Amino acid sequence: LESMINSPSCNMPPKAKGLLLPMWRDTFCNIEEAKTRWSRTEMNEMTRKETEEVLKAGQEIIERSIFQNCMMKPQGRCGLAWDIFTAVMLFYDVIVLPLYAFPLSDGTFLYGMRIVTALTWSLDVLASFCRGFERGGMLEMRPKRVAYQYLTTWFFFDLIVVLVDLMSLFRAGSQDG
Repeated sequence: LESMINSPSCNMPPKAKGLLLPMWRDTFCNIEEAKTRWSRTEMNEMTRKETEEVLKAGQEIIERSIFQNCMMKPQGRCGLAWDIFTAVMLFYDVIVLPLYAFPLSDGTFLYGMRIVTALTWSLDVLASFCRGFERGGMLEMRPKRVAYQYLTTWFFFDLIVVLVDLMSLFRAGSQDG
């Protein structure tokens, strides 16, 4: 193995030779030999420890996908701006929603704000599909993994809240009209 890596036919940069796992060094230097030595099953059975040796904490995990450009980092500018905006809307909801227990005329401002909050929470569901998350010190930015994570955690709760919000908005609009 060392003779193959150190051979002149290997195009691997010297720094990379020490960082890659042996199976990846083989693949990089001699693709044909690596295909016969490492089956797909053996590649899939790599342990988490071996993977962690290559991926360092704080790195992003991405994939080639048409949706990759739509992904948003949680600590990025867009992610933080969205968090601040939704925090303001949540504060508004916490203050105003309990007031609807009392007879309250739904004026132009309140009805307009109901539309804005309903749109905000609807867009938040969509934004959650495009927002990476941290797992094991890594920033997961692969669209399929992010979508799966959201669908298996908060999606159904968010969907119910948004549907109730939209139904109450349409009911209020039909009573006014």
